[in-house]
Amino acid sequence: MATEHLVWADSAYRNTTLYPSSNTYSLYLTNPIRNVSRVELVSAFINTSGLSNTSVFLDIQELRTPTHLDARKLGAGGVASGNTAAGSFAILPLDVTPGTTKFFKESQDYKVVVKYPSRLDRLDRLTVSWTDINGEVVTGLNDTTGTGFVLRVFTSDVKTEKSILGILPPPVPMDTGPTGPLIIALLTAGLIVILFVRQ
Repeated sequence: MATEHLVWADSAYRNTTLYPSSNTYSLYLTNPIRNVSRVELVSAFINTSGLSNTSVFLDIQELRTPTHLDARKLGAGGVASGNTAAGSFAILPLDVTPGTTKFFKESQDYKVVVKYPSRLDRLDRLTVSWTDINGEVVTGLNDTTGTGFVLRVFTSDVKTEKSILGILPPPVPMDTGPTGPLIIALLTAGLIVILFVRQ
């Protein structure tokens, strides 16, 4: 059975001494979430003042995914030239008037869903970077209004493996049969011989 958690992250709650700008920061969850199987982006906001980008990438280190790719010019050997934003958690188009705030909503923009088939064992922090198409942290963000987002995190129950000891048949009783008294007599005789030899 899946359980749903809503996680609110706002750059206003970052440690401004360690992270003076809202373009990159870490936040810790008050309650760690275990066995994460899927994460969805519910909403996000970013002030576009000082940004010249047409889109930005929300890169959350703990939630990176190999299924989010970017398309770009290939260089020598068929390899994309330069850095890349592939693997980022989500892309947000900045389809608003420059200098205003982009409010992303899954119901109005599009759904962002990342599935983790092998599950994330534990999610206790979010290491956030807002980057451009080259994977470089964007500069010029308005640190007063900052950035933020809401995640819908799904967890799955981990089935407890049953011990095989409970399903094994009972042990087979030892058959003493007619040889049982003979073995006991031989062991007794052997012990008597050992005792006489030692004396």
